[in-house]
This record gives sequence, structure tokens and C-alpha cells, in this order.
Amino acid sequence: MDRRTVLKSAGGIVAASSLSGCLNGGDAPGDASIWHELPDPLAAALETGVDAYEAETGSQISVQEFSALESQLSTAVDGGSPPELYTWTHDRVGNHHDRGFLFDATGYLDLDVEETFTELAAQAVRTPDGEETIGLPRSAEVPTLLYNREYLDSPPETLDELVAQAEEFHAPDDEQYGFTCPGRAYFISAYLLAFGGFVSRLDEDGIPELGIEDDEFHEGMELYREELSELQPPGLDYDTQTDAFASGDALFHINGPWAVDGLHDAAVELGVTSLPEIDGGELSPYAGISIWYFTTAMTDDEGDDRRDTALDFAEWYCTSDEIADRMATEHSRVPVVTDVDTEALTDDIEGFYQTFTQATLQPAHREMDAVWGPLDDAIVDILENGDGIAERLTAAAEVIREDWE
Repeated sequence: MDRRTVLKSAGGIVAASSLSGCLNGGDAPGDASIWHELPDPLAAALETGVDAYEAETGSQISVQEFSALESQLSTAVDGGSPPELYTWTHDRVGNHHDRGFLFDATGYLDLDVEETFTELAAQAVRTPDGEETIGLPRSAEVPTLLYNREYLDSPPETLDELVAQAEEFHAPDDEQYGFTCPGRAYFISAYLLAFGGFVSRLDEDGIPELGIEDDEFHEGMELYREELSELQPPGLDYDTQTDAFASGDALFHINGPWAVDGLHDAAVELGVTSLPEIDGGELSPYAGISIWYFTTAMTDDEGDDRRDTALDFAEWYCTSDEIADRMATEHSRVPVVTDVDTEALTDDIEGFYQTFTQATLQPAHREMDAVWGPLDDAIVDILENGDGIAERLTAAAEVIREDWE
């Protein structure tokens, strides 16, 4: 494809560069189709981006929203009529690749993925074996520390400071809590991985292995249980923990960028900051990368206009400083290009961005589908029922391995 470079104006959170737009000079051939399952604010943002691309290129991009996207994709792939692009977080890469949804665009991209995007974002668009490029990264999301500015002038820098402040605020008899966080592995992943532990990964032969029985993982679970769980309201489900913070009845909260808009409209005076330092380790939460997935609708045939338009749109969208700026300032999504101007970040996005710099990429191999449920159940039993850490996680591992068989 003969693409020209379009330089966008500087001044956003992403510095202008030769990769800030990859357009076909207004002559992008043919049409392409996008499917998504985005909530209303993000769906509207996507439509705005599509409108801008169409205005600059003359292409027509069809955008369709579904309430059960994965099911629709499966049906469409089986019937030979999927869209060229769909958007999801990267954690479905292994599943969707193994099910035959995806197209390897390694030889068709005009940009260098490793040079253009951060290490985690570049890794997220590869298949688990690292051999194929099945998408491009749009933005990142990661759980970080939120706090109530009404009661706290500045956030803690260390876990010891956080715990001391939370304990001083904590008055459960008055329904006032020092700390809130959904009791799921994703939300407490920073602690679970803090001492070198891992949930699951593929070995060098592509075989899945579990880390939840390892001492390092248990040490992280123990840190969370001993330091923080006693400061939480009863009921570890998402709504209970989030509502306590949103109502102004909690000092600290762990959540991701999707919660920010609602919290700004709630009773709490929201502050967003990075995760505190701990002794002997580093809090490293799981990060999710939103990506454009390339589907089997893109063929290897020469002159495939729909494929070329879809790839052109994805490259333009993912390297546009204007879109990255809008997604950061309006939706608290972390930009994933390498040339971010950190001084231009708002207070909200700076907290997420700093946490993203210390994050670990959420596993994306297909076998993870069997991991999250048993692991989350074990975490609830450990935190709410007092089950032994090693014993309960060993039991969860047995369930997971049975499913893998």
C-alpha cells in the first residue's frame, strides 16, 4: 500500500511524530467493517474517530454494535462473513486465535509495532507464541489506587502510610471503611504478583503452567489479607465495594478507568494516584490492552481493498495523537504509544499511567478461561472465610488442572 504520512498538531498528550497518522492520502480504497460491544461513552468516542477518518480519506467504515459480540463473531466466522475489525481487550487473543477468528497481518503493516508502542502493548497484539500479529493496540487499562480527597490532602507513597491512614479512618460500626476493593484476582493482582508470583503462563513449549501454588504467590496473598482485607466492608462483590467508596464512606479504593466517570458524578471527591511502594517487592497489577483485532475477513489475496482499508484505519486510529488525547482526558484510558508527553497528562490519567508503567500484561492464552473462576472463589474463601492460603489455592489448582485435561 502506498500510504503517505500526515503530521498532526502538537500539544496533546502524544507528541506529534511521523507515525501520528497513516492515511492513504484521501484515496483509501473500498470499505471496511467494525464490530464492537462498547458501553455508550466509548461507543460514541469510536463513532467520532470513524467520522474523522472518513472525512480525511473518503472511505466508508461500517460500525455495528452487539450485546453478545463473541457469540456473533463465532457465528460470522463459521459462516464466512465476519467484519474485518473488532475491538476487545487483549485477554481473548489466545481463545480467538485457537478458534480461527484471527488474521496474521505481520507482513501487511506499514508501522513497526515494537517501535511505535510500549512493550506491553506490542506484546498484547501477538499470539501467545509470539509468532503472529493479530491486531494493533488502542489503549490500556489498569486498576490503580483511588482515594477520597475530602478526607485526604495527598495520597500515600508507601503501603505503611496507606494502612495507617486507612486504620485511622476505619469505623465499621458507623459504616465507614478504610479500604475497598472487589475481591477478585484481577483487582488484587498487584499484591498477588508483588514478590515474583504469577497466575498462569505458557512454558517454552507452549504448555500452560500454574503459579498459584508457589510461595511467591502465597506471600502476595498473605500481604493483602494481613494489611488490607480487615479494612474492607463485608461482601467482596464489585458493587458492594465500589458503592461504599462512591457514597463517600471509604477512604481508599482499587478500580480501573471504567469507574472514573461514575465516581466523578458520585458523592466522593475522587483522587487518582499510582500504587504505593512496598518493602521487598513491587506492586505490579495486571494490565489489559484494548486492541483492534484483525479477522479472517482479511485475506492474503493481492488487491484486497477491504483488508487494506481496515489496516489503514487501524494504523491511523492507534497512532493518532488526537484520539489518544481524547481517550485519556475523557475516558481515563492510558495511551500506549511510546512518545507520550507525561507533562500533559491530567491528574486522573497520570495516576493510571504511572501504575501502567509498573504493570504486568494480563495472561491471554486460551487456558486462562479455566483459571479465573476457581481462583476468584479461592480468594473469597481466604478473605471472607479464613481458609488457609496454601490449602485453598492448592484446591483451586486441582480444579483448574482437571478442566485443562
